[in-house]
Amino acid sequence: MTTKMTNRLRFLAVLASFMILLCAVGVVAADGDGLPPSNDLCRNATIISGDATTFADTIDVSGATSSADDPVSACGAAAGNSHTVWYQLEPTTDFEAVFDTSGSGYDTVIAVFDGSCGDFVELVCDDDSGVGATSMIDGYMLESGQTYFVEIMKYGLDGSKEPVAPSSFVLHFSLNAQGALAVTMADTVVEAPVAPLIGTLLALSGLVLLTLFVFKREQMQAQLRRIRVRRHERRSDV
Repeated sequence: MTTKMTNRLRFLAVLASFMILLCAVGVVAADGDGLPPSNDLCRNATIISGDATTFADTIDVSGATSSADDPVSACGAAAGNSHTVWYQLEPTTDFEAVFDTSGSGYDTVIAVFDGSCGDFVELVCDDDSGVGATSMIDGYMLESGQTYFVEIMKYGLDGSKEPVAPSSFVLHFSLNAQGALAVTMADTVVEAPVAPLIGTLLALSGLVLLTLFVFKREQMQAQLRRIRVRRHERRSDV
């Protein structure tokens, strides 16, 4: 009886450890990997095709950083902003553009610059003209052959108090020509990050495997009990 109880306690301890590990993996997957996005730095800005009059991107900026050569924007927090990411475009035709971050999970600030990395002139910026605490530049004329840099920031410095607590660090950014079919907030919400889904699938897979393991273990124990009973019966017959 003592041996059976010890084995059962060991099994429960292993089961508890497995469940804790599984939950931890799910949480990490749901929160994102925390690595800087590919367009974290100005020199690695995501290139928007010159002939594009519409563009959309959805990324996790939880690991985005701020660089010493990031320009100081006229919009956002007085002390500065954080979690910056960059986009670059050189249009092949003139058009009036709408830059929009509606649907993002955090308080965004957006600015458009002329020049080059480390030597910028701010052309236009916005804070909170989008849906909720997001930003939107509605109708800025882009000229053919000119290079533009778009910086999207999180309001305030790291660790500073924000007017609106972020629900996530997922950025929804779109560029559309004025009058073109815009990317609506309903469209961007559908583009949910895959990390929480991965966490859910891992948790479900783990539960299935755990159920199969417990079932198989009970089968093996029942089989061993039957074998012991048969051996005992044979000895009794002898």
